[in-house]
Amino acid sequence: MAFKSIRRLMFIASFVLLMSLSFCLGNIYANEKIRLFIATHETNGEWKEVSCNPSPIIVNNRVFVPLRFIAENLGAEVKWNDEQNAVYIKSAEVIAQEKAQEAAKKEQEELNKMFRHGKVISVEPDKLTMNVEKGGGDVGRTITITINEYTSVQVGMRFVNKPGEKIDLTKWFKPGDTVGALVKEGQAKALGRELRPGEQQP
Repeated sequence: MAFKSIRRLMFIASFVLLMSLSFCLGNIYANEKIRLFIATHETNGEWKEVSCNPSPIIVNNRVFVPLRFIAENLGAEVKWNDEQNAVYIKSAEVIAQEKAQEAAKKEQEELNKMFRHGKVISVEPDKLTMNVEKGGGDVGRTITITINEYTSVQVGMRFVNKPGEKIDLTKWFKPGDTVGALVKEGQAKALGRELRPGEQQP
C-alpha cells in the first residue's frame, strides 16, 4: 500500500512539475494573471479554462497549482491521512476499475442465488420440474420452473432457440436429464442440459 502511495505521489509531483514548466514563460511577474486549462472526459479531451481557489501562484518564476483541484478535475480521489501526514491519490482509472469489480461481484452473487442444478422429474411444454442438488437455497427440494420466449435454452454447447423464440421443452428434455438453470421467482432466465450418453450435439 505504501509503495503504491509513493508511486501515486511521484506521479502527481511529476505532473505538477510538468505544469510548472509549462507555465514558466521566462520573466513572469506575480501580478500577472495565470490562466489554467484542463482537459477531462467531460470535455471530451478538449482544453477548458477553469478557475480554482486557492489560485495558482508564482514562486521564483515557477507556477504552483493546488494539488487537490488538479487531481479531482482529472477524476482522481484525494484523501488526507492525519496519522501518516500523507496525501493519498486514487486515479480515475483505479476508481473505474474498482467500480467495475464491485459491479461484477454483485452480479456474480446474484447469479449464485439464481443457480439451480439437478435432475429432471417431469417435463411439460412450458415448464419443468426438477430435484435440486445444488443451488441457492433449494438443495434437496423439488421445484417447478417455467419458461417464456425470453428464456435461453441450451443443449450441450449450443442454444436450441433464438432470442424471442419460445420452444416446446418436451422436445429437448425428459425425466432423468441433468439440468442447470438460472431461476428468479419461478421463472427460468436460462436453462440447459448436458448431452445424454451417445447423443450428438444438436
